[in-house]
Amino acid sequence: MFKVDRFLICYLSYCVLQSSASDVDVSFIKPCKADDNACMTSSLQAAIPYFAAGIPKLNLKTVDPLYIDTINSDSSNLKLTFKNIKVMDISKAKVTIFERDAVKQTLKFSLETPVSLNGLYELNGKILILNAFGIGEFETHTNKLLINYDMKYEIIDKDGNKYLKITTVNYTYDIVEKLHIKLHNLFGGDKTLAEPVNNLLNKNWKDVVVEFGPIINKIIHEYVNFIKKIFLVVPRNKFEI
Repeated sequence: MFKVDRFLICYLSYCVLQSSASDVDVSFIKPCKADDNACMTSSLQAAIPYFAAGIPKLNLKTVDPLYIDTINSDSSNLKLTFKNIKVMDISKAKVTIFERDAVKQTLKFSLETPVSLNGLYELNGKILILNAFGIGEFETHTNKLLINYDMKYEIIDKDGNKYLKITTVNYTYDIVEKLHIKLHNLFGGDKTLAEPVNNLLNKNWKDVVVEFGPIINKIIHEYVNFIKKIFLVVPRNKFEI
C-alpha cells in the first residue's frame, strides 16, 4: 500500500509540474509569425527583463544578478582566480539583430548590454608588464558588451506541446566601450605600489581583456544555458503564431 501511495504521489506531482510549466503566465511574450523578425526582435526585447528576473514556476533562476563560484584565468606568467562573482545588468540588454530561419532552423541575434561584476580575486605574477600580487575585492564594468549568437535548433514534442531544443551554439563577443577595473588590496594594501597597476590596467583595458577572457566566456556560457532552458520550458505556441 505504501509503495502504491508513493507512486501516486510522485505521479501526481509530475503531472502538476508538467501542467504548471505549460500553463504558467508568459503573457509578456508577444507571439509572432515565424518569418517576422521585426516582431520577434520587439518581443524578445520586451521579454528580457522578465526572464532575467527569473520565473520560479518554470524553474528559471534569476540571471540578474548571476552568481558564479570560481573562475581560474591562469597563464604561464600569472596566477589569477576570481571567486564569489556577482554579475549584473543583463536585464538592460538591447537586441540589435534578430534573424530566424524556420526552414534551416537557425537563430541569429545580437545583444548589447552593460555588464558589472564584483567579487574576490587572487593574483600573483606578471599582468601586462608589471609584477603584482594581491588578495581582495575586485570591481569591473563596461557600458557596452556586444554578444553575437548563432544557434541551431530542432523541434521536439513534450507534454503535448512543441518546444525548440537548441542543439548547436556559437558566439562571439566584443567589449565595445572601456572596461573599468579596480583591484583592491594589491601588494597587501600598499597604495603607492597598487595605484600604478590599477592605472595601467585601465589605460590598457583592451589588452587586459585577454586575462579576463575566461570570466567573460563563463558569463556568456551561463547565458547560453539560460536561453536553452527558456526554449525547453516555454512552448513554441507561446511565442509563435
